[in-house]
Amino acid sequence: MPTPPDSTPTDASPEPPLRWLGFGAVRPDGWLKRRIEYDVSEGIAGHLERLAPDVMQHDDLYGRNRRTRATEHAGTDVSPHAVAWWNSESQSNAWDGLVRGALLTGHEPSLERVRAWVAAKLATQDEDGYLGIHAPDLRHRPDNENGDLWAQTTLFRALLAYAEATGSTDVLDAVRRAVDRTMTAWPADASSPFRTPGVGHSVVFADVLRTLDRLTGDPAYLDYAVWLVRDFNAWRDEDACVCNLLGMRPFMGHGVQAYELVRPIVVAWRATGDPELRRAIDRWLAKTRREIAPSGGPSGDEWVAGREADASEVGYEYCSIHELLDSYRCLLVQFGDLGLADRIEWLLFNAAQGARHPDGRSIAYCKTDNSASMTGPLHPDGGAGAGVDPATGGADPQRRFKYSPVHQDVAVCCAPNAGRIHPYYVEAMWLGRPDGLLLALYGPNALRTTIEGMPVTIRQVTRYPFEHSVTMIVEPDAPVAFSIELRRPEWATSMRVNGKEVVGQPVLRRTWKKGDRIRIEFATEVRMPADSRGDRLLTWGPLAFALPIPGRARVIRRWEADFVDRTYLPTDRRDERWVLPDEVSFALRRGRWSDENPWRTLALEGMLRDAETGEDVPARLVPLGATILRRLTFGPADST
Repeated sequence: MPTPPDSTPTDASPEPPLRWLGFGAVRPDGWLKRRIEYDVSEGIAGHLERLAPDVMQHDDLYGRNRRTRATEHAGTDVSPHAVAWWNSESQSNAWDGLVRGALLTGHEPSLERVRAWVAAKLATQDEDGYLGIHAPDLRHRPDNENGDLWAQTTLFRALLAYAEATGSTDVLDAVRRAVDRTMTAWPADASSPFRTPGVGHSVVFADVLRTLDRLTGDPAYLDYAVWLVRDFNAWRDEDACVCNLLGMRPFMGHGVQAYELVRPIVVAWRATGDPELRRAIDRWLAKTRREIAPSGGPSGDEWVAGREADASEVGYEYCSIHELLDSYRCLLVQFGDLGLADRIEWLLFNAAQGARHPDGRSIAYCKTDNSASMTGPLHPDGGAGAGVDPATGGADPQRRFKYSPVHQDVAVCCAPNAGRIHPYYVEAMWLGRPDGLLLALYGPNALRTTIEGMPVTIRQVTRYPFEHSVTMIVEPDAPVAFSIELRRPEWATSMRVNGKEVVGQPVLRRTWKKGDRIRIEFATEVRMPADSRGDRLLTWGPLAFALPIPGRARVIRRWEADFVDRTYLPTDRRDERWVLPDEVSFALRRGRWSDENPWRTLALEGMLRDAETGEDVPARLVPLGATILRRLTFGPADST
């Protein structure tokens, strides 16, 4: 069970130790491809446009429904406290997942939809380059709620992924013109987009600027990112503002922003080397450490509210899961700390999969590691949630702890992010290093890149994380020399490469020729790590295992066909009496393999102990991604 480091390694070099290979260079295979393909064809990502048409289709806010002063605070989402930019986030993040998933899997029906969407969005671009949600009377004004930068961020991330994967210069040029127009309209050092109350998400525009810097080599984009971060920190009071990170205040506000807003700081630090920004990043890591649940999920059932992670009493939001994973990716590239790769895997394989319904057609907006019910509030009799409604200042009735493909009664934000998280993981599986490549994240995939002018393909054949062996097949068009560094996972007790045990981080340097193979094998055992409260859980490699709690489902809304909102109540709570014996008594059992749902192919079987009777009881634990109601952590036997 990895935990975030207290700080990242010192690195004052002008260039990051790792580099992106470009979206589309890594394509998923095996179970990972099937999971993404399912999402875009049969799951939420492919159907959200039809499931929530008023949000996703009818509100053409980048085109004919651009916001004017008359509609600035009108909102078109079903939430009574919606603001004018909300639907842009829902739409563009959903399309970001669909664009990336379709491109990575080659699913042709989805690709047709993606091409049509890209063309439609580019058709809304004004002659001066503007591409966004504001009509001229609202555009680039400091006296209104500025959601335009956030709307552009979510849209441009999707368009840039399409441009990079397809090589479309037309799309890249369109985004560049739009960003140049924004930079001109909000001139650095002569304007202040964050001076009036607005959208804290907007500083994540740095994501777009960072990508444009990489694709174009134009330093103006990083310079602008530095200025945006400076203006943001001068006027905002977010948890991840530099002044608050450097102080003692724990995270109090919106969890998503606490976990995403470090990325602009990282971009600004890399561009300037400012030691204060570096200290802020280290403090973000230290503060985040106390918020990580055993599954890797970051605290915040919408709001963190100063609470530490708790497997039973503090939930985590799906949006926060995705944004934390993306921030880990950014930190990994900028600092080269491979411990962050362990955290990425743990977060995806456990918290992210465990907040997804096993049928793949709904997610939990909020989830806890120990989840004995899913009826809306954290507990069936829980009443108001722990948060505060930002629009009214009153109690925020909690409706987020249930399964839905949309969650439109709260906000259509988590469902779109559920379609983004796997493609973002795939992009970071291989990274560039000064003399070659780093295999950062494991799983079935194929890399296609160019090294020293030579096209190279490397296939990673594996069922990881459900098996701990990997076969890599290297296929350059002609022999070429480069290095391949292989990440050694923190959980591995030993690592063998081509039959030989290795110590540390192995780096293979040679002249590679077509058909070269690398066989990687990791050894591990069933473990019982303790969480921050002293309770224990069972793990095997990068997977956490939980005891399923029998439950009764109730359909509370039907969207279409197999897409429904469901609540769950337990039908048996004997698990409340069970504790873990002092010694590990569980063994791994394998079932029949399935690319469709590999989470159901493993189990840990052994004995728990009934704290009331002292008797041992047989138990079967499954990976978190195969659960709905579950018990992840247990008190030790001597706690009774």
